[in-house]
Amino acid sequence: MSRLDPIDSSNFSKEQLELYQEIVAGPRNADFGGKLIDKSGNLTGPFDLMIRSPYLGKHLSRLGEALRFKGPLSLRYVEFLILKIAAQWKCQYEWYIHHNVAINSGLEVSVIDSIKSDKPLKTTDSGILLLDKLSDEILLNKVVSDSTFIDCRKMFSEPEIIHIAALLGYYTSLAIWLNLFEVNVGPDLFL
Repeated sequence: MSRLDPIDSSNFSKEQLELYQEIVAGPRNADFGGKLIDKSGNLTGPFDLMIRSPYLGKHLSRLGEALRFKGPLSLRYVEFLILKIAAQWKCQYEWYIHHNVAINSGLEVSVIDSIKSDKPLKTTDSGILLLDKLSDEILLNKVVSDSTFIDCRKMFSEPEIIHIAALLGYYTSLAIWLNLFEVNVGPDLFL
């Protein structure tokens, strides 16, 4: 149950309507299998929050689209990081919306299960293992060790590392929004 009342799309301002149309026409709607819009035609999750503050929402929406669809990282790595953040913040909506996308991106179910249960990863993918270490250090310790950063410089390009940091920050912000306003999809989905 959300802490916000449903928003009536018939009362949208010009800016809200433009943002709604931009979000619905963008690549996320198809990617999420129609879960971006509820039965009443309202946007779900952070997109509902973006509509409520359309100036901020426009920029956040475009940043999110750029991070997921136009960056240098493989979608598999992007989805891994998003699930790590969802688990760290116990953010049901992020987990719900990205779980199947992560599977479709090629992320192994065993890796997803390990993230969900906070167990060591079962993978030989050195990129995933390094992203796991990096994200744990920054999300839990708030700093990254020199050795982890050096390993990242060996595996990822500078633009990729910048992209990783932006992904972690952006999806952490969304998790905070979703948790603050209790935008959840059900008590049994994640935690």
